[in-house]
Amino acid sequence: MKGLFLYDNMCAALIDGMGKAGMADEAILLYEEMLKKGVGWDVYVVCSLIDSLCKVGRVFDANRLFEESTHRGVTFDIVAYNVLIDGLYKADCFRNSWNLFKEMNTLGHTPNVFHYNSFFHALELSNMEKSFRLLGKILARGCKMDTIT
Repeated sequence: MKGLFLYDNMCAALIDGMGKAGMADEAILLYEEMLKKGVGWDVYVVCSLIDSLCKVGRVFDANRLFEESTHRGVTFDIVAYNVLIDGLYKADCFRNSWNLFKEMNTLGHTPNVFHYNSFFHALELSNMEKSFRLLGKILARGCKMDTIT
Protein backbone atom coordinates (compact mmCIF):
# COMPACT_ATOMS: atom_id res chain seq x y z
CA MET A 1 0.00 0.00 0.00
CA LYS A 2 3.03 2.25 0.20
CA GLY A 3 2.70 5.25 -2.10
CA LEU A 4 -0.88 4.41 -2.98
CA PHE A 5 -3.67 6.85 -2.20
CA LEU A 6 -7.27 5.85 -2.76
CA TYR A 7 -10.46 7.80 -2.41
CA ASP A 8 -12.81 7.07 0.48
CA ASN A 9 -15.37 5.21 -1.62
CA MET A 10 -12.69 2.96 -3.13
CA CYS A 11 -11.36 2.21 0.34
CA ALA A 12 -14.87 1.51 1.59
CA ALA A 13 -15.30 -1.02 -1.22
CA LEU A 14 -11.94 -2.63 -0.43
CA ILE A 15 -12.71 -2.74 3.29
CA ASP A 16 -16.11 -4.26 2.53
CA GLY A 17 -14.53 -6.91 0.30
CA MET A 18 -11.87 -7.68 2.88
CA GLY A 19 -14.57 -8.08 5.50
CA LYS A 20 -16.55 -10.48 3.34
CA ALA A 21 -13.35 -12.47 2.85
CA GLY A 22 -12.75 -12.59 6.62
CA MET A 23 -9.74 -10.26 6.37
CA ALA A 24 -10.66 -7.82 9.16
CA ASP A 25 -7.02 -7.27 10.18
CA GLU A 26 -6.12 -6.21 6.65
CA ALA A 27 -9.19 -3.95 6.55
CA ILE A 28 -8.02 -2.29 9.78
CA LEU A 29 -4.55 -1.73 8.29
CA LEU A 30 -6.08 -0.03 5.25
CA TYR A 31 -8.24 2.10 7.51
CA GLU A 32 -5.22 3.13 9.59
CA GLU A 33 -3.44 4.15 6.38
CA MET A 34 -6.44 6.27 5.47
CA LEU A 35 -6.33 8.00 8.84
CA LYS A 36 -2.62 8.75 8.38
CA LYS A 37 -3.51 10.41 5.06
CA GLY A 38 -6.15 12.52 6.80
CA VAL A 39 -9.20 10.69 5.47
CA GLY A 40 -11.33 7.95 6.90
CA TRP A 41 -13.86 9.49 9.22
CA ASP A 42 -16.52 8.89 6.60
CA VAL A 43 -19.78 7.12 7.48
CA TYR A 44 -19.50 4.65 4.59
CA VAL A 45 -15.89 3.72 5.31
CA VAL A 46 -16.53 3.35 9.04
CA CYS A 47 -19.73 1.37 8.40
CA SER A 48 -17.84 -1.00 6.08
CA LEU A 49 -15.19 -1.56 8.73
CA ILE A 50 -17.80 -2.08 11.46
CA ASP A 51 -19.51 -4.67 9.26
CA SER A 52 -16.15 -6.38 8.61
CA LEU A 53 -15.39 -6.55 12.32
CA CYS A 54 -18.85 -7.91 13.14
CA LYS A 55 -18.56 -10.62 10.50
CA VAL A 56 -15.43 -12.04 12.13
CA GLY A 57 -16.92 -11.84 15.63
CA ARG A 58 -15.11 -8.71 16.79
CA VAL A 59 -18.24 -6.86 17.84
CA PHE A 60 -16.62 -5.09 20.78
CA ASP A 61 -13.99 -3.64 18.44
CA ALA A 62 -16.82 -2.65 16.09
CA ASN A 63 -18.72 -1.02 18.96
CA ARG A 64 -15.60 0.85 20.07
CA LEU A 65 -15.05 2.12 16.50
CA PHE A 66 -18.69 3.22 16.35
CA GLU A 67 -18.35 5.19 19.58
CA GLU A 68 -15.00 6.72 18.61
CA SER A 69 -16.38 7.73 15.22
CA THR A 70 -19.39 9.36 16.85
CA HIS A 71 -17.07 11.40 19.07
CA ARG A 72 -15.12 12.46 15.97
CA GLY A 73 -18.24 13.80 14.32
CA VAL A 74 -19.38 10.92 12.12
CA THR A 75 -23.17 11.01 11.79
CA PHE A 76 -24.49 7.51 11.33
CA ASP A 77 -27.55 6.76 9.27
CA ILE A 78 -30.11 4.03 9.85
CA VAL A 79 -28.12 1.53 7.75
CA ALA A 80 -25.00 1.99 9.87
CA TYR A 81 -27.01 1.51 13.04
CA ASN A 82 -28.54 -1.65 11.63
CA VAL A 83 -25.10 -3.10 10.81
CA LEU A 84 -23.90 -2.77 14.40
CA ILE A 85 -27.25 -3.69 15.96
CA ASP A 86 -27.35 -6.87 13.88
CA GLY A 87 -23.72 -7.71 14.69
CA LEU A 88 -24.27 -7.24 18.41
CA TYR A 89 -27.38 -9.36 18.63
CA LYS A 90 -25.79 -12.14 16.55
CA ALA A 91 -22.91 -12.16 19.04
CA ASP A 92 -25.40 -12.68 21.89
CA CYS A 93 -24.99 -9.10 23.09
CA PHE A 94 -28.72 -8.51 23.11
CA ARG A 95 -28.70 -5.84 25.83
CA ASN A 96 -26.03 -3.78 23.99
CA SER A 97 -27.93 -4.24 20.75
CA TRP A 98 -31.20 -3.13 22.34
CA ASN A 99 -29.55 -0.07 23.93
CA LEU A 100 -28.14 0.96 20.56
CA PHE A 101 -31.58 0.43 19.03
CA LYS A 102 -33.11 2.78 21.63
CA GLU A 103 -30.33 5.34 21.04
CA MET A 104 -30.98 5.23 17.31
CA ASN A 105 -34.68 5.78 17.93
CA THR A 106 -33.97 8.67 20.32
CA LEU A 107 -31.83 10.36 17.65
CA GLY A 108 -34.77 10.35 15.27
CA HIS A 109 -33.92 7.31 13.16
CA THR A 110 -37.21 5.46 12.84
CA PRO A 111 -36.80 1.69 13.04
CA ASN A 112 -38.02 -0.28 10.08
CA VAL A 113 -39.12 -3.87 9.60
CA PHE A 114 -35.50 -5.04 9.27
CA HIS A 115 -34.63 -3.73 12.75
CA TYR A 116 -37.68 -5.30 14.29
CA ASN A 117 -37.04 -8.59 12.52
CA SER A 118 -33.53 -8.75 13.98
CA PHE A 119 -34.84 -8.28 17.50
CA PHE A 120 -37.87 -10.45 17.02
CA HIS A 121 -35.68 -13.33 15.87
CA ALA A 122 -33.28 -12.88 18.79
CA LEU A 123 -36.12 -12.77 21.29
CA GLU A 124 -38.08 -15.69 19.91
CA LEU A 125 -35.04 -17.84 20.46
CA SER A 126 -34.77 -16.83 24.11
CA ASN A 127 -37.96 -15.28 25.48
CA MET A 128 -41.42 -15.69 24.01
CA GLU A 129 -43.02 -13.20 26.42
CA LYS A 130 -40.69 -10.43 25.27
CA SER A 131 -41.27 -11.49 21.67
CA PHE A 132 -44.99 -10.84 22.01
CA ARG A 133 -44.38 -7.47 23.70
CA LEU A 134 -42.09 -6.46 20.85
CA LEU A 135 -44.68 -7.62 18.33
CA GLY A 136 -47.17 -5.34 20.09
CA LYS A 137 -44.77 -2.40 19.72
CA ILE A 138 -44.27 -3.18 16.04
CA LEU A 139 -48.02 -3.15 15.45
CA ALA A 140 -48.55 -0.01 17.59
CA ARG A 141 -45.98 1.90 15.51
CA GLY A 142 -47.77 0.95 12.34
CA CYS A 143 -44.69 -0.79 10.97
CA LYS A 144 -45.66 -3.14 8.16
CA MET A 145 -44.55 -6.67 8.80
CA ASP A 146 -43.15 -9.01 6.20
CA THR A 147 -43.04 -12.79 5.87
CA ILE A 148 -40.00 -12.98 8.15
CA THR A 149 -41.78 -11.20 11.02
